[in-house]
Amino acid sequence: MFKPGTSFLYSTHGWTLVSAVVEAAASEPFPDVMRKFFQVMGLKHTYLDVAEPLIYNRSRYYSRNGSGNLKNVPYVDNSCKWAGGGLLSTVGDLLLFGNAMLYSYQWRSELDSVSGSVFPVAIPSLC
Repeated sequence: MFKPGTSFLYSTHGWTLVSAVVEAAASEPFPDVMRKFFQVMGLKHTYLDVAEPLIYNRSRYYSRNGSGNLKNVPYVDNSCKWAGGGLLSTVGDLLLFGNAMLYSYQWRSELDSVSGSVFPVAIPSLC
């Protein structure tokens, strides 16, 4: 498509591969690994995007019919793309996760002084 380093193109295919590697390394299905991760990280309102659970205020997919009016789109199974963006979350959980990412490469002694940091507790329990 273009020479390396001249442009970029986002794709979820790499993350699909990552989810397969995670499954193989954990010897567990990706959804089970992610549920444990959410629990350890304290992400109480973060879920894999599946149709069955009733999640209040979940957005739905729409399309326009021939008259231009909106209609609900039938469910599409995107489970193969969960690692690339198939998650539902809240602002609060995203803040917890973002905080963990911001401080993930700092020394533990520095993290102990960061108010509200969840990473020092989460990482050892995942290993």
